[in-house]
Amino acid sequence: GTIRTFTFYKASVLDEQQQILGVVGVMLDVSELKKKKQALIEQNRSLEMYSLTDPLTGLYNRRKFNDVFPDHLRAAKRHQRLLNFAIIDIDNFKKYNDTYGHVAGDKALVIISKLLQSKLLRADDYIFRLGGEEFGLLFYADDEVAASQFVNDIRLAVQSLCIPHTVNNGYSCVTISLGMVTIKHTDKDMLALYEMADNLLYKVKNAGKNQILAKLV
Repeated sequence: GTIRTFTFYKASVLDEQQQILGVVGVMLDVSELKKKKQALIEQNRSLEMYSLTDPLTGLYNRRKFNDVFPDHLRAAKRHQRLLNFAIIDIDNFKKYNDTYGHVAGDKALVIISKLLQSKLLRADDYIFRLGGEEFGLLFYADDEVAASQFVNDIRLAVQSLCIPHTVNNGYSCVTISLGMVTIKHTDKDMLALYEMADNLLYKVKNAGKNQILAKLV
């Protein structure tokens, strides 16, 4: 009732006139070896996945971000697609951890991560956990208006989760702020675009949080 895997080696036995007298063969049961090879393949796949994902949220990590972003920049330029990059930051998250504890903070991160993941529209859209309470969103849009509407819908969706946050500068729940660059004409590299989005986010934070600031470049 079991399936076994065999490797068969054979050779012809010849006489002095090179006529075939017979065949000799050896058959080896390699079932266990095949299982171990398959297990090793699966283990290597798991290790590769773990190296590219954040262990808490399951989102792609910064290492994956550093691989994907340059590829998307080249593809967007080649196919003339409108690429958008947004940095998302949870407002007053340190205060959240101080008030509710780090376990509650981790739970909030997981809930928000699942929401962000569910909002991706295309197979080549990505959400990353860049570190701490900061996320990176990489997506395509038909135009800059659609891009801004998309990230604003995300902002409202996070607020609609109604995760209690009583020390969030006048808001009673967890909110997010976003700085976004819509990449259309520029030849700037990943680091320059990241810095631009980060500067936009910084301005949002200083302007009261729970907002979006976008720029076409």
